[in-house]
Amino acid sequence: MIASESTKLNIKNNQMKKTILILISLIFTFKALSITFVVDGISYITTTSNTVAVTSGSYNVSSIVIPANVSYNGNNYTVTSIGKNAFKKSNVTKIKLPPTIVKIGEYAFSEIKYFEEINLPESLISIGDYAFYLNGITSIKIPSSVVSIGNYVFCNSQLSSIELPNSIKKIGFEAFSGCSLSSINLPSSLLEIGSGAFGNCKSLKKIEFPLSVKIIQDGAFSNCTSLDEVTIPSTVEFVGMGTFSNTPWYNNQPDGVVYTGKVAYQYKGFMPPNTTITFPEGTLSISNSCFYFCDNLIKINLPSTLNKIGAYAFGSCSKLNNITIPNNVTTIGDGAFYNCTSLYTISIPSSISDVGGGAFNNTPWYNSLQDGLIYIGKVAYKYKGNMPSNTDIVISGDTKMISSSAFNGFINLKSITIPNSVVKIGASAFSGCTGLNSVTIPESVTDLEFGTFNGCYNLTDVIIPSTLKSIANSVFYTCINLTNVSLSDSLTSIGDMAFYYCSGIEKVKLSSKIKQIGNSAFKSCSGLKTILAYPEYPLEIDESVFNGVNKLSCALYSQPNSVVGYRSTDTWKDFVNQFTLNLSEINNNDDVTKIIYYNKNDKSIVFPDFIDNTEILVFDINGKLIINQTLHGQKHKCNLPNGIYFVKLTSSGQSFSEKIMVN
Repeated sequence: MIASESTKLNIKNNQMKKTILILISLIFTFKALSITFVVDGISYITTTSNTVAVTSGSYNVSSIVIPANVSYNGNNYTVTSIGKNAFKKSNVTKIKLPPTIVKIGEYAFSEIKYFEEINLPESLISIGDYAFYLNGITSIKIPSSVVSIGNYVFCNSQLSSIELPNSIKKIGFEAFSGCSLSSINLPSSLLEIGSGAFGNCKSLKKIEFPLSVKIIQDGAFSNCTSLDEVTIPSTVEFVGMGTFSNTPWYNNQPDGVVYTGKVAYQYKGFMPPNTTITFPEGTLSISNSCFYFCDNLIKINLPSTLNKIGAYAFGSCSKLNNITIPNNVTTIGDGAFYNCTSLYTISIPSSISDVGGGAFNNTPWYNSLQDGLIYIGKVAYKYKGNMPSNTDIVISGDTKMISSSAFNGFINLKSITIPNSVVKIGASAFSGCTGLNSVTIPESVTDLEFGTFNGCYNLTDVIIPSTLKSIANSVFYTCINLTNVSLSDSLTSIGDMAFYYCSGIEKVKLSSKIKQIGNSAFKSCSGLKTILAYPEYPLEIDESVFNGVNKLSCALYSQPNSVVGYRSTDTWKDFVNQFTLNLSEINNNDDVTKIIYYNKNDKSIVFPDFIDNTEILVFDINGKLIINQTLHGQKHKCNLPNGIYFVKLTSSGQSFSEKIMVN
């Protein structure tokens, strides 16, 4: 059949229209991707439509003043952050920051040997890890807007003087390790000092802890070879292993049990044969490894005030033969009595709510218990013996915790029912449980610890509670068949390799509260098709986070005022298909399913908050209209009974329909 001239003309016109639309799309795409510019020798990149981050300065300039605002191509931008690696290894010696800076990125001023001066404005909220690592700065003042010092921030710098405000609550891992500090005034707001925080500060001579400090982690002041004066208040609740190792203060303590405040910190020196230790009333905790490998310890008398026994506190005390744990104790750490090969009798109160993995393993007491799920106090401690095929486990209704490695490697575990009383699931609790195919985590759980479901390669469905705030490293590592997982709106951090090689996952939603995504978190998630990114500012993430994800086909959605930033930020900009979270950019029904989703947690259809001025119609399978509502930029959920529903969206003359099954 020969086409008429009018038909040919229509075809030609339609082709021309398509070509023009494609060209317009490319123009806008390239415009969004290319908003990086240099003004007065300082390089910037857009983070939103009206804010920018500094990415670098002139390499050989010694003094730099960062402006509060900068103009480019007729647009005005507020300078709000210093980007990752911005001045790393540069020759700058002095920097003046404007009162608009809220964030300093990781490694921003690291490895600058002759750095002398920087002002940190009161607008500053966050200082990234390693920000001043190996930096030559000697003195700095932290503004009161900062509430924590991150990991390695000043590690191995030349810092000899620092002023910390009364807003600081936590000092991170090795934050000041290797610095030249001779003294430091810890603020009255401080609650926790991280592992190795001041380790190897060889000039530090004196430390006085404020009454606010509750926790001092492992090795916090280890190898401070000038530290000979330590004042620890009775309010300190826990002191970690090796906190004061290789310090004059510790070396000058008499042999026997060394106390730090009300904490039994370490047994020092040689222990005589057949030793009995009686802890004084008022003792709150026993530190990690306090009596580890004390072969001559035969008996301990624990005080009624004790509330915590640290990890491996009595590990491998081979002659310890019986213990009574007081009623106030709530926490027993990993391996606390591991390999106590003479321990036949243990009296444990029902108040125990936290027991670490292997706490009683390889003891005669544990070996004598009947096979099956062992409970210690309110803790599901460990499954003992051989598990029958297709085993279904229902955790007791008053259980507070599932201990680390409780079901590790039990391939015959078919299902697990976890009650709402459980508030903690320990590390590797279900690692290698290849028979599990679905898990419901109760609303009472707020954190998932390391490797919880690592290697559960038949796991397909996980219902995550709305209360969950963090997913630690390797939690779903190699769960290759995991397809349905809804990340909660409360989630703030996702650890390293958390979803590594979860090749069945098709959609990931990152809530506005997400602050951290670890290295390789979604590496080799080859089935990932859609990412919904709600954070206003693109997170600084390692290039490994989405390695193995097809960035040519996976669609990345972000909020309308943030899309420019995502299209311009390292790693995020590698996604070719980027859209604003806005109905006007939906091109077909496949795109509808990417942004409107079924939440199995509460059997609801969720319409995200980027849908503005949109009519929603929901019909049941019989065609009955059950929901008729117009959204104006607010998040909306439709809770529905089991069944098949048809959803129709109408906005600006465009209509889209989708069938959704609730089950």
